[in-house]
Amino acid sequence: MESELSSLETKINITDENEDEVSILKNDKKVLLEKVETLEGQIAKALNDLDNTKKEQDDLLILLTDQDSKIREYKKKLSELGHKVEDDYEDDIETGLSENFD
Repeated sequence: MESELSSLETKINITDENEDEVSILKNDKKVLLEKVETLEGQIAKALNDLDNTKKEQDDLLILLTDQDSKIREYKKKLSELGHKVEDDYEDDIETGLSENFD
């Protein structure tokens, strides 16, 4: 009978230890899920910021293209009216500062 009692006590101790481990694991899982949720929020915000930045960049490129077109148009009109117009693009090539926006 004593051995049965001792065996039962051992099983109870093991069960208590297992319950403690389960409780710890559940807590760890909760902490990890919270971290995942936080990271997912940060990723979503970063992707949104990236999308906004790309849209702004596209808008700026459109504005630069429009501005370049207007400058070329005004230079052409000035040239047609007989005014001497310097080509900044050629000047940029000579100084090594040229960037082709076409």
